[in-house]
Amino acid sequence: MSLADLALLLDAPVEALRGPKPEEHVWHVSVRNAPGDRLLSDAEWGGGRRRHGACRGHRAARR
Repeated sequence: MSLADLALLLDAPVEALRGPKPEEHVWHVSVRNAPGDRLLSDAEWGGGRRRHGACRGHRAARR
């Protein structure tokens, strides 16, 4: 599979939208604690999300 093929597959759900399409790509990632780790508060998860995105050069989503 080429990079162009992958791009087409990733863009397919956006192309199928009937309404307005997002101006930019959206990046999704699943993150979880290890089974033995303590539970994190929403604030702790939020801080981790911001640090995870920032270290990869992603900016915060516009609201």
